[in-house]
Amino acid sequence: MLYQKSFIRYNLVGSKISFSNEFVDTCDDENIHISLLDENKTCALEIRTNTPIEITELKHFYTYPFDKKDHIMCNGFQSWTETREFIINEKIIKYHPLVSKFSKPFGDATYYEFPQKNGYLHAWSYAYIKKENGEIQFIASCSDADAFTLIEFHTPKNEIIISKDIKGCIIEKENRIFKLYLESGDKEIVFKNYFTATGFEYKPNKLNGWTSWYHYYTDIDEKVINENISNYLNNENYPIDIFQIDDGWQKDIGNWTTCNNKFPNGLKIFTDKLHAKNIKAGLWLAPFICEKKSEIYTKHKDWILKNDNGALVKAGYNPGWSGDFFVLDFYNVSCRKYLENAFNVILNQWGFDMLKLDFLYAVCLQSRADKTRGAIMYEAMQWIRKVCGDKLILACGVPLMPCAGVVDFCRIGPDISLAWNDFLADTFRLREGISTRKSIGNTIARKELDGYWFANDPDVFMLRNKKQKMSWDERVKLFETNTKYGSLLFTSDNIAHYNEDMKRLYSSIFRKQ
Repeated sequence: MLYQKSFIRYNLVGSKISFSNEFVDTCDDENIHISLLDENKTCALEIRTNTPIEITELKHFYTYPFDKKDHIMCNGFQSWTETREFIINEKIIKYHPLVSKFSKPFGDATYYEFPQKNGYLHAWSYAYIKKENGEIQFIASCSDADAFTLIEFHTPKNEIIISKDIKGCIIEKENRIFKLYLESGDKEIVFKNYFTATGFEYKPNKLNGWTSWYHYYTDIDEKVINENISNYLNNENYPIDIFQIDDGWQKDIGNWTTCNNKFPNGLKIFTDKLHAKNIKAGLWLAPFICEKKSEIYTKHKDWILKNDNGALVKAGYNPGWSGDFFVLDFYNVSCRKYLENAFNVILNQWGFDMLKLDFLYAVCLQSRADKTRGAIMYEAMQWIRKVCGDKLILACGVPLMPCAGVVDFCRIGPDISLAWNDFLADTFRLREGISTRKSIGNTIARKELDGYWFANDPDVFMLRNKKQKMSWDERVKLFETNTKYGSLLFTSDNIAHYNEDMKRLYSSIFRKQ
């Protein structure tokens, strides 16, 4: 990789006048001084200014001699986004027009225009080029707390462009931003050097357990939960660490302190029962969104984020809920107090030990005048850690780097499907769509993160025969991938229905510990 030049565009705060500079190593004009600091496999920009500025564009340009046998590992924008090694003449295909407006908020398509040309690829936060001999050229952000880092590969032009999603970045006097880590060599060694350079030590953290999703989905009630708890309490061969109740317990998406009528006795009855047998209890919620039928939507619309035109910001569409769902304004004081109370109720009154926090990407769908999307995501994750204290956090549907060193577990792939492939996800080109095949691909592609940024959650495996469409060989492949590369091993099967082959395979994960 050979550095060529850098580019900056900025405005004076309070002014619409735009300034731009193309420079190599240093830049001076009437408002700013910029130095490119390059040392020990890292580089960063030091920016000094006498007047507050807002940076609107910031890029580095490099040349790289791509070979037709190279592969490029492109880390997707968030947990669910397809992440894998691409061949150099591939392209990342846009969502199908029929689903684009519903699916764009899930990924990066809201604010990045995919070039529809062969050989034009992109990644977020980190990526690498793998040579035929297995060595890699590694490219990574050291932190996205200032702004998300975009890495673009234009292979026909032998060009790499590294930029920041920088809208909302205000610098008043002096700041050091855009710190990158660049190294080539053996993949395992390079990743370990990167984690060392960025302050992450290997900390193994493995749990196995049960979750209600992927078998019962939202069709859960007291009877279902009690039955599956009893399956483990009455079987000493499967000493699980944690039992998780997923989506379907709450009154609505947004109301996290009221159970629906399928749980007339609340949820503490389950945590008490589990704790009596030294099993942790986990609960699903999506703290930064609400649906149309929610109490928040009908009574507290001022808590919902609005765009520049005053319209409510949509976080996506889910036919299993009430259609469109919306982003809560994380910086609204009343909204944040409500969420703090909800966390307190769930963790301290109901007694849950772990929260699976889902659809977290929503909080950063829109930048603020003084904060980039990346900065918002970082602040939100730090706030989550603060309100959760020492309780376990499983993050899901979230850009990964802001979770590093903050959460205990993080999903690193899309939801699995009940089949190997998913017709809708494949037909409509949903990069964040459910797919067992893509989930396995993500688990392998992001395996290096496990134990450093967080413990990897590869999503569940299933061994059962009923309520699924995979062959036994496909189920075994999913099981083997999760157990080899994952640290949070969940199933949603009713284990009382296992045959001898299933029992034998399932038992193996407990013997390893």
